[in-house]
Order: sequence, then structure tokens, then C-alpha cells
Amino acid sequence: VNDLLPTGYTFVSATPSTGSYVATTGVWTIGTMASGATATLSMVATINAAGSYVNTASVSGNEIDFDLSNNTATVTPVLGAQQANLGVVKTVSNLRPSAGDNLVFTIAASNVGPNAATGVTVTDVLPSGYVFVSANASTGTYNNATGVWLIGNFANGANATLTIAATIKATGSYSNTATISGNEIDPVPGNNIST
Repeated sequence: VNDLLPTGYTFVSATPSTGSYVATTGVWTIGTMASGATATLSMVATINAAGSYVNTASVSGNEIDFDLSNNTATVTPVLGAQQANLGVVKTVSNLRPSAGDNLVFTIAASNVGPNAATGVTVTDVLPSGYVFVSANASTGTYNNATGVWLIGNFANGANATLTIAATIKATGSYSNTATISGNEIDPVPGNNIST
């Protein structure tokens, strides 16, 4: 993994769950990873008054990687600005339904901070392949006509869920996407959409 801190940071320490990290090169050497394995690197840095704050990590290995879209991740803190890392994960009760079956979509929203979020909405418009039956939100309100789940104020560390029951039609589009947004800067926008 390559993660060389840019000029906006001064390296303090790094703790890899496996392997070793060299701060001067930004290389975290993991070595062999089994299929399904995960590893983490926790890095502490001091923010400098000036410099680049765009911090990118990229991973590579010796084998063919059939999906290169998830090999790079970038975080860009904005000094002095309120930030809220909002995220959404969508699941469905049955991935192989038949026409006429009822499905339940579960949308899990989260705010991992570091600040509270305001004006939080999740947009989830059922596509043409479904007939809306009902919805239940753990907080806020869902409007099935607009597909907007209005959460509003969302504390740091908060979680909320929305379930949408629908009947599947014989024809139509079945790809169902949820997107979350708020008023604050989101330092990790990659987890704001789930399909």
C-alpha cells in the first residue's frame, strides 16, 4: 500500500495490523494476504498550517486484480470547516425474487463524524419495476412520492434505518439506489451511495 503523507501533515506514528510501514517512502508492506483477509494501518499525523491536505492511499499486488475501481481511496480534510462523514448501505430481503413477490429494502444511514450533520437527506426513489407498499423510518420521515427520507439533524456517531416494502412487477427497472447528503463537508464521499 502506498500512502505518503502530503506536505500538509507531519508524520507522528503508524501502527499496522500486519507488515511494516516506512514513513519516508509511504510504503506499507503487507506481503501475502489470504483471500477474504483484511489489514489496517492507523497513522497519526499533525496538521501543518500550510500545504496539501489531499491524502491518497493505493494498493497493489502481484496477481491480476479484476476490479481496479477500489484500489485507491482519498481523504481531504478542510481546515476549520465542520465535517460529517455520512454513509449509506442498502440491502434487500431477496436478491432472486419473482414477479409479484414482496421485498423489503433496508437502508442504513450513519454519521461517523467528526461533527454532527444538519439537513441530512437520503434519496431512494423506487424504480419502475416496483410498486410501493409501505415504509418505516427509525427517525425522520419518508415521502414515497419524492423518494426523500428527511433525517434532518444527525449527531456524530448516530445511525438510522429506513425499511421500504415493495411488490415487484413483471417488467421494469429493478436497480434501486440510495444516496445520502448533508450540509457539512463530507471528507469521505465514496460511501454516500449504495445500490
